[in-house]
Amino acid sequence: MCRRAEVDPVSMSLVKALADLRAQGLRAVLSWVAIAVGTTAVMAAFGAHAVLDREIARSFEDSRPPAVVVWTDAVDADLLRRVASLPGVAGAEARRQVRARAEVGDGTWRSVLIYAIRDFDDMRVSKVHALDGSAPPSVGSALVEQSAVSVLGTERGATLALRIATQREKRSLVVSGWAHDPAQAPGWQDDVAYLYVTPATLSALGLTPQLDQLHIDVAGDDNAVAPLAREIQRTLRAANRPVHRVEVPVRRHPHADHMEAMLGLIRVLAVLSLLLSALLAASLFGALLARQTREVGIMKAIGGSPGAIARSSLWLALILSGTAAFTGVGVGILAGQRFARFAARELNLYDVALTVPGGVIAAVFGAGIAVPVAASAWPILRSSRINVREALTDPGLRGEKPASVGAATRRRGALVTLSLRHALRSRARFALTVTSLALGGAMLMTAANVHRSLVAAVDASVAPRTDRIELRLLEPAPTTALVTAAASVKGVRRAVPWGAVRAGIALPDDTSAPPVVGHVAVLGPPEGSLPKTTRLVEGRWPVASSQAETVSLAVNRQLLATVSDLHLGAPVNLVVGGRATPATIVAVVEEVGIASAYVAPAGMAHLLGRDDVSGALRLELHDEASSVAVAARLESVLAQENWFPHYLMTRASLRAAMRDHFRILLVVLLALAGAAIAVGVLGLATTMSINVIARRREMGVLKSMGATAGHIRRLVLLEGAVATTASVLFALALSFPLSAAVRAVVGAHGLHVTLPREHAIEAVGAWLVLAGLCTVGACLGPARDAVRRPVRELIGYA
Repeated sequence: MCRRAEVDPVSMSLVKALADLRAQGLRAVLSWVAIAVGTTAVMAAFGAHAVLDREIARSFEDSRPPAVVVWTDAVDADLLRRVASLPGVAGAEARRQVRARAEVGDGTWRSVLIYAIRDFDDMRVSKVHALDGSAPPSVGSALVEQSAVSVLGTERGATLALRIATQREKRSLVVSGWAHDPAQAPGWQDDVAYLYVTPATLSALGLTPQLDQLHIDVAGDDNAVAPLAREIQRTLRAANRPVHRVEVPVRRHPHADHMEAMLGLIRVLAVLSLLLSALLAASLFGALLARQTREVGIMKAIGGSPGAIARSSLWLALILSGTAAFTGVGVGILAGQRFARFAARELNLYDVALTVPGGVIAAVFGAGIAVPVAASAWPILRSSRINVREALTDPGLRGEKPASVGAATRRRGALVTLSLRHALRSRARFALTVTSLALGGAMLMTAANVHRSLVAAVDASVAPRTDRIELRLLEPAPTTALVTAAASVKGVRRAVPWGAVRAGIALPDDTSAPPVVGHVAVLGPPEGSLPKTTRLVEGRWPVASSQAETVSLAVNRQLLATVSDLHLGAPVNLVVGGRATPATIVAVVEEVGIASAYVAPAGMAHLLGRDDVSGALRLELHDEASSVAVAARLESVLAQENWFPHYLMTRASLRAAMRDHFRILLVVLLALAGAAIAVGVLGLATTMSINVIARRREMGVLKSMGATAGHIRRLVLLEGAVATTASVLFALALSFPLSAAVRAVVGAHGLHVTLPREHAIEAVGAWLVLAGLCTVGACLGPARDAVRRPVRELIGYA
């Protein structure tokens, strides 16, 4: 007796799915590429985010930044051992910081911070890494922090001409190698160079070799820092060592806000890429299944169940998604690592481990399969539930009579109407295609809009100023002498004195010498002149009052972000020269720049204890083009008077420095836009190609009724133009809320200002041209193929 062989439905579904892949040919390849590109973008975004989020924290922590810094006269081995043995101290190190200026050519000078390190082979706190084995540097030489090489424009073996703050004559140092200090902001961003030397080199520079700072790491949480700082003060005083200042630094990277903004934008890129991947998968897989409509009808006519049809379609989706996701994950890992390496250089990270966590890889691989399959669920369900009559009689051009089609090809207006009907025949597919393309266009417009807003914010902070050079001194100088000396410099039209001093911020405490928790540039505008580059956000501007015991203070949002305990109405102590002056925050302002505070002239006199000195000058010039030469001449005059500039920048260099601070943000925005455009354009190209290929029979009918080759080409191009026009309009509408959201992120975390609303109209035109070119490229090839094929072959296409 013969037993009927049983057929495994799962195996049969898999066999049919493989046969469908072979039959679909180009269409299957296009769908696979689209899913792979989407997965690549997701993997690159999530991978770069995971690497940078881990390495930024690791790099900063590996440097063991100090929790407490104490200034005294000298730190010897005995004092270092006594402090290191205190309960709660995890490590102690002796350092010294010296301010200098380095000549970089043609009379141009740059700010330099020289750090003397006790022992390069045994750094326990504030670690610095020599990059080429040249530590410790020999006497008379220095290591240059890697991010500051471009500031000095130097190379190994070069000699730097230095002017040190406490000396008149020039000194020199030889560049012996490079170093990496993870706790420093990139030197090229702040226009400052960092040098690392031994104590013996201090003697070669004409300085005493003593180290005068204690850098202390604390075991425990942040709550243990303040009590330990007081205990360290008592220990030094018991050893008859003076305590000039105690500082509790903010334990964050100097540009942590820029990093957070960058990582936030990368997260946006990841989510956007995932969304685009889903839209592409739904659109493309729907197009594949639509081509099998008549085949589904035949299967149902011979007894095929909806479940069997759905299983074969599901296998097709799994095969395409699985192989595409595998490829996309591999390419995405490489792309993410490449971007992470670039971002690491921009953020002054070194020796970055580029390994992407396995959990992230597994999650993206799973999403690369699950998202396209889930997005394909509705097309699969609709295909499996279609009835036999509807499937077998599906003409592809619903609601159009042959006579009207022929007539339509002879009238321009009717041709447009027919193209519109073709485009909207599958409204779900049309919506998905337009949405995926519009997201790419919206991101391009957003990148252009935010870039315009950033430039406008910088220009708004610089343009209202009439000065072309700003000078801030390390120590205030007599106002009259300072103005007279500056006015004698050739090219200077007017010198306006400002009050300026670098002050420590100490929160109110029950001790007589509370620790400093931050530093701020305190500026005193001339009487009756408010800074034109600031915007009052809260409170009132400080007013002149020589009788008040408490200084009224206006602070910018950068300072509030640096010291979290500050807010409107908060009392603080401003520490200048070891003397603490009570102050109250009466206003919060917005401006593009560093952490700063403003006081009235009387408040500045109260801080300094005198009213006949100024710490800053703003110079107006006869010719702005000569600002670099004037700055060089001013530097020489300052040296003759033994006044040391803490800050000396031309308007052009100030503007460039401001832009450099958000260069990494612009790169992320452009990467975000580029990835979105690549995915969106691919979605349009593949969908249009599949649509044209699927309508070959329609092309044959049109040709048989008198349509010329030009009619066919125009019909296809007009259909693509419908999708392009809709995507441009949708992208334009979407760019407004998207630009506002990105501006809010960058403004809140990157610059701490409210970015102005700016719209780059040229980006709309650029997107229209780009989308149009892609549409032409996607349509002309299939249309040309349809034109060249004979009518019999087109009508018989299956």
